Amino acid sequence: MPTYEPRLLIVLLFIASIGCGGTSRVPVQGVAKYKGKPIEGAQIVFFPENGDASISPPYGTVDAQGNFQLETAPGQPGAPPGNYRVTVLWYKQETTVQGETITVGTELLGNRFSKRDTTPLRATVRATAEPIVLQLD
Repeated sequence: MPTYEPRLLIVLLFIASIGCGGTSRVPVQGVAKYKGKPIEGAQIVFFPENGDASISPPYGTVDAQGNFQLETAPGQPGAPPGNYRVTVLWYKQETTVQGETITVGTELLGNRFSKRDTTPLRATVRATAEPIVLQLD
């Protein structure tokens, strides 16, 4: 029966665990405004510019002050560093149907920022976790 050097086994386990850790994320906070005013309730999604389908697009919702925080899934804050195309959907009308709040009405930004292939918005998530400013004028 073969014997293994314990240190080699530890190194191999460490290397294997790196591959299972997924993509590293950094905290991402920012502000989003249209004509200088917060776009409360707007949905923001960051799509990797390199088209990497293995990265779940980070997303967030803008609060009353215009602030947002990104997460890649519920309870998983942050986003992988990199360059992104940014989409923004902003509907102001909400209604309740069978106890669930849903958004209805016209997109208030005229769909200018709603499609990842045509949005003019770009953002870079840096490893230093710098705030991102989205000025939609």
